Amino acid sequence: MADVRSKNLYELLGNDPELDPNRAPEPPAKAVDRPAQRVGKRDTPKEAPQPRPGQNSRRGNNASGNEAAFRDRNAGRNQNREKPTDEREGPRRDRGGRRNDRQSRTGQTDTGKKVNQGWGGQSGDKEWADERAAEKIAKNDETEPQTPAEEAEPVDKSKSLADYLAEKAAQGDLSAKPVRSANEGSKADPKWAKAKEFKRGEDEEYIKGKEEKAKQQRSRKEKNVLDVDMRFVEAPRGNSGPRGRGGRGGRGGRGGRPSNAPPRGERSAPVTVDEKNFPSLGGK
Repeated sequence: MADVRSKNLYELLGNDPELDPNRAPEPPAKAVDRPAQRVGKRDTPKEAPQPRPGQNSRRGNNASGNEAAFRDRNAGRNQNREKPTDEREGPRRDRGGRRNDRQSRTGQTDTGKKVNQGWGGQSGDKEWADERAAEKIAKNDETEPQTPAEEAEPVDKSKSLADYLAEKAAQGDLSAKPVRSANEGSKADPKWAKAKEFKRGEDEEYIKGKEEKAKQQRSRKEKNVLDVDMRFVEAPRGNSGPRGRGGRGGRGGRGGRPSNAPPRGERSAPVTVDEKNFPSLGGK
């Protein structure tokens, strides 16, 4: 099905216009003359190149700003109007740069040997001698006969168990040697004559605990307390005297306080003595 879709079924009819023999020839293609592209703006007047400003470009009437105010003779005082404002004619003098700026000015010069070691000698005899010696060695190596070195046969280092045991028997006895006991031979040495055996106790502590500091018991100071039985007795208030009444009929005087009597607020309280506090005064 895919082959049928990819084929053009109209080719079987033979109606292809390109294969038709009675087809008229196609007219030749006409060449189109296109105008050349213009570069720049249209109808733009040609401007003369402006002169490059030089050192004397400030001269003339092109001054502006502070320079124009400086050259204006009508401005300022009358004494400055007679002074010239134009610059001096002629180009300015070039100061020039420092010459010999790449030369050392310390006064110290290197020796010829040091210069040749750093920058290379002018003669080059030493380098040429080294090259000739190297060429001579290379030629001698080429002329020498090159014989291949014979490879040595590998030595068999394997050994059987019987040979190993026989070799050990020849070297010495294979039996186990007696083990040295502790402190053997130490008694013969005089420096160990007074030595004593150290015995470690079972209850020995490996890490010493923190000891509690004994608290200093300070003697408590006894306080002397004085018991004082202090009583404050309130003075009895004195009764005021009877007030006289006037007659009901009119507003008369209310009675009779003598004119020489002290005022009520200034009356002094009577002095009372408690005989319990002062038993000697009571006479008992």
